[in-house]
Amino acid sequence: MKLDKQQLIILTLSAVILCGFGMFQYIPVIRQKHALREQMVQQDQLSETIRSQTVLLPELKQQEKQLQAELTPFSKKVPQGRCFAQLWQQIAVVMNECKLTDQLVQPGEELKSDQLCSIPLTFECRGSLEQLFAFFRAMENMDRLVRFEAVKFENDSDFSAVVKLNAKASVYYQPDKRDNG
Repeated sequence: MKLDKQQLIILTLSAVILCGFGMFQYIPVIRQKHALREQMVQQDQLSETIRSQTVLLPELKQQEKQLQAELTPFSKKVPQGRCFAQLWQQIAVVMNECKLTDQLVQPGEELKSDQLCSIPLTFECRGSLEQLFAFFRAMENMDRLVRFEAVKFENDSDFSAVVKLNAKASVYYQPDKRDNG
């Protein structure tokens, strides 16, 4: 069975057309296969990253608990809102318990920010060194954070062991969330 020239051309063209259709079907499949492999590699990398970070979760939870425990005393010492009347009363009680005389506590201009606010205070009073140091110890043990920035002691001119205290301090509070809303 010998094929003539025309049949051979037709068979060759049909084979080329079939190969062409096959190639056009095969090339997109190859590209998709390559894209899927890349996606699988990326997914594997992502899942490996997730696995490695998951191992850190217990440690991070422990750190969070520790930081919360450290934050609790801060929240007590730096309350939400000014609570000024309560603070004034506490300072007056401390000064009276320490038997200080000529008491004067003046607030300055309030400094505000989104996270922390402060009120500068000026203290003036008289007493013995023992009374003044008792005052500082009592202020340190208050349930409110008062930071002394400048302290000046002056002797009386008559040398009666009475010392005048001039001090500058700041008291801190967290802005009231209702004011921000």
